[in-house]
Amino acid sequence: MCLPAAALLSAGLLLFPAAAAAQPADDSAWDPDLVQTAAEWSDEVPAHVSSTTGNSWLERDGTVEADPLNVPLLAGDRLRTEDGYLEILFSDGSLLAFDRHTEAELLSDTLLHLERGAIRLELARGSAGYRIDAAGTTTWARTAGEYLVEIDAASTADRMVRLLVIRGSAELESNAARSLVRAGYEAWASDGRAPSLPRPANISHAGDFARWWDERRHERVGYRSSPYLPSELTLYSGVLDRHGEWHYEAGSGYVWYPRVAAEWTPYSSGRWTYVGVYGWVWIGAERWAWPTHHYGRWGFKRGRYYWIPGRRWAPAWVAWATGPGYVGWVPLGYDDRPLVSIHIGFSTGWRGWTYLPVDRFHTHVVVVRGGRFLPPRHVQLRHVAAVPIRPARIITTYKNHAAPQTR
Repeated sequence: MCLPAAALLSAGLLLFPAAAAAQPADDSAWDPDLVQTAAEWSDEVPAHVSSTTGNSWLERDGTVEADPLNVPLLAGDRLRTEDGYLEILFSDGSLLAFDRHTEAELLSDTLLHLERGAIRLELARGSAGYRIDAAGTTTWARTAGEYLVEIDAASTADRMVRLLVIRGSAELESNAARSLVRAGYEAWASDGRAPSLPRPANISHAGDFARWWDERRHERVGYRSSPYLPSELTLYSGVLDRHGEWHYEAGSGYVWYPRVAAEWTPYSSGRWTYVGVYGWVWIGAERWAWPTHHYGRWGFKRGRYYWIPGRRWAPAWVAWATGPGYVGWVPLGYDDRPLVSIHIGFSTGWRGWTYLPVDRFHTHVVVVRGGRFLPPRHVQLRHVAAVPIRPARIITTYKNHAAPQTR
C-alpha cells in the first residue's frame, strides 16, 4: 500500500519506518530557550561567483577556498585567478569578470580594489553604478555599459592603469585630475599623474579574455528556458537549457527537470558553508545550483525531481530535523512542506532526506557527497519551530525555510 505524503503531512503526522521509531529521541538534546519562530537571514541577495575556469581562489577571514563556484560574496572577500577566469554575478544583473593572473578585493557590492591584472564590468540598466580603485586611480562607471580596467603588467614604478569603454561612459580619476571617457575610447592614468586624453581604441581587437567573455555571453542565452523564468533569473537560461528540460505539471505550471543520475536528490551534492549574515548557506556542486537551490521549490513525480521557479532568494529552501548525533534536511515542496516520498509495506522508506553526523557541523564548512537517504535508526523528527545552528554548537531544528541561522 502507498499513502501520499501530502495526506500524512496535512494530518500532522510524520511517519518513520518501524525500525526508526524503535528508540526514542533524547530530550536532553533539545533547548527550547533557543527556539526562534522565523528565519533571520538578510533580505539582500548577495553577489556570487557564477563561473570559474582554471585555478581561482577566494580568501575570507584568513581561510582560502579553491574554485569558489556558486559561493555568495561578502565585503572584504579577496579573489584571485592564475591560469583561468572568474565571473561574478550581482543581484541587479551586473557582471564582473577577472582575467587570468588577476587579484582584487571586494569592498562592497559597488566598490572593488584591483591589485593586479584586469577586470571587465558589464553594468546593468538601473544599477547604482560601480567604482574600481587601482594603483592610485579610480574608475567611476555610472551608466549601463561595458568597461575594461587593467593594470599594465609591464609598468613597475608608476603602475599605469588603462580604462577602455566599450559601451557607456566612465570617468578615470587620479589625485591630479579626472577625465571623461566615452564608448570606443581609452585613457591611461597613474598615481600622481593626470589621466591621458581619451583616444580611439580598437574594440574589435579580441584577446583571450575578450573571447572568453563573449563565450560566456552566448552561454547565458537560453531560448527554451527564458519564457518560464522570472526576470531575476533569465541570466541562467543558458545553463538550464543545457542541463535539463521543461514540462508542464498541473498545479505548478512549467517546471524544470534536471538531467541527473537516478538517485540524485536536491541539496545532496555540495556543502553547507557558514556565511556571515546569511548563516548556513547551501553551495551546490552543480553548475546550475544557484537558481535551483536558492529560488523556488522542488517537486517529485514519476521517480524524478523537478524544480519550480520562484522569485525570492534564500540561503536554502529546506526543512530540517535532528536526532541524537545526526542532522538531516529535505527540500521544501510547492506548499512549503517537506518534500518526501513515503511508501508503507515491504519496501518502507523515505526518499529525499539527507543525514550527516552532527559533529560535521562543528566547522564552518560541511561537505556533502550524497549523505544518507534513510535516517539512522535512532533519529526521529520533531515538529518544532526553526532554530539556529552555530558552528561548534549543534541545536535541533525542523522546518526552517532556509539553512539554520545564528541568533
